[in-house]
Amino acid sequence: MNKEEINSRLMLLTILKGWRFLLYGLLFGAMIFSAVYYLSIHNFNGGEDYESRGMILIDYADDVEKAGIYINELTWSNLASSDLVYDKVVLETDSHLLKDELRDKVTVLLESDIRVLVIKVKDKDPKFAQSLCQAYLDAFIELQYEFEDVDSLRIIDDAEVGKSQAPDKKILNVTILGAIIGVLVALGGIILYFIFDDTVKVPHTISAEFDVKCLGTLIKDLSKVNFKADNIYIDMPFNVKRMVTFEMAILKDNMRSVFDTGKKIRLVDLDRPKANSYGVDVLNLVRKELFIDYRHKSDRGEAENMDAVYEKDEIIIYSESVIDNPVCFNEITEDEIVILMVKASSTSKAYIHTMLDHLKGLNVDVAGIILYDADNWLLSSLFFPKKKAGEY
Repeated sequence: MNKEEINSRLMLLTILKGWRFLLYGLLFGAMIFSAVYYLSIHNFNGGEDYESRGMILIDYADDVEKAGIYINELTWSNLASSDLVYDKVVLETDSHLLKDELRDKVTVLLESDIRVLVIKVKDKDPKFAQSLCQAYLDAFIELQYEFEDVDSLRIIDDAEVGKSQAPDKKILNVTILGAIIGVLVALGGIILYFIFDDTVKVPHTISAEFDVKCLGTLIKDLSKVNFKADNIYIDMPFNVKRMVTFEMAILKDNMRSVFDTGKKIRLVDLDRPKANSYGVDVLNLVRKELFIDYRHKSDRGEAENMDAVYEKDEIIIYSESVIDNPVCFNEITEDEIVILMVKASSTSKAYIHTMLDHLKGLNVDVAGIILYDADNWLLSSLFFPKKKAGEY
């Protein structure tokens, strides 16, 4: 599996794992957009709008009806914006609004029938919206003589008290828009985090990025195991047990050649500030299982006796971490082989490169890297099952 394929799969799984952030983005985006819209309507825009409407029936002359040529909506709108209508409306409502201000409040349209003229007026005051709409209706009736093609205009619906035009529908659209933008922002954040995150998360990254072997992977759940117990798997959930069993088989297969060298093993942790027995406990368990395997093969005459190698208690040395002891690499002797302990999602690739270059300059024999505290879900979702044990 090449580096590009690993990165593309990891990015997809990082997005899936960040579903909580996508949910938070959806919720917060919807809340923020709806709250801002509500405040803009009620606090910064002088309150909500109220709409009053009235209807006029247009009776056309007979010759016009036969010809089917009617007055269009634009003509009626121009009449509503004319000085004649403006003067009559201002006089009837005793309003001091300017002509442009009135034009912004009124809408004239042929809503569903070319013979029915609808006049709509919006205002913050529902009663003023009603009186303004009625004034327009009356002005149109008085000026019906302006149209030769019209026999008469009749009001069929007087202006009603303005009804709330609160953002019943608009707020839903704004909320949906906010939710979408929130999800996109969260998604962008997750992708940016993945792009700039330089840490090692899975063993395949080690094989693809560095010129060393990944000896094995220890998932987070393994750090809670009592390695002195007779059976470390007995209390594990099935999914954890399955992954631990598989990863321990890989570690066992890769560590066989390391133990067979007969050299002392020095574990060096690149991330943890305090040394502990975790890595030693894991390798001692592997050594114990390999020793049993060799014993069985030796008894059957299938392998040489390796007791001299696997019974030495001092075979595994756990040095202080690089953080606590920066010069620990200088203490490594020729009869020792180094295994680096790298914490998943914590140790950067650049730092690992620096340490490997330093070890190479010191001519230190590096057996490989053990990745610990790896994410079980990430491993099982992306790479399980593998083709065969020992393969990354």
